[in-house]
Amino acid sequence: MPALGSPSSQTQPADTAPAAPLPAYIPGACNIGGAEVRFRKLVAWGCTAATAAAWGACAWWGVAPAWRLLVGLPAAGAALCVLQARAGFCVNYGLLGIANFTDDFRHPQPVEHEEHRRQDRALALRIIGGALLIGAAVGVAAMVLAVVIVV
Repeated sequence: MPALGSPSSQTQPADTAPAAPLPAYIPGACNIGGAEVRFRKLVAWGCTAATAAAWGACAWWGVAPAWRLLVGLPAAGAALCVLQARAGFCVNYGLLGIANFTDDFRHPQPVEHEEHRRQDRALALRIIGGALLIGAAVGVAAMVLAVVIVV
């Protein structure tokens, strides 16, 4: 299988046509297809449920406010998955210099050009930073609400 970004990966032989149009690899913008996006949405819902459960458990058992900062961890996971799904971009793939537009998660393709890999790494770090900020905000909110509302 040719590397993404190489001329042979961007052209189809004249006698074959793709069964359905696939999203194209866009350096620093898109490195996953529909199956990968659906998986991230599913994991985001799971992390959101874990965040709600952690927040509720903290309130139910009267956990000390400082410990409620930990509610931000599953929230950061949910944010990471949502940001990846919305961008059509996997941060792990971006950091590793690979991409995947197939339904088979086991066979990602390498990104050939160093400049494309650099753009992918930059976006991956921005997405990670955004998820960490969202997780921190949720953790701080859980702590502050515990002090203000005393739950």
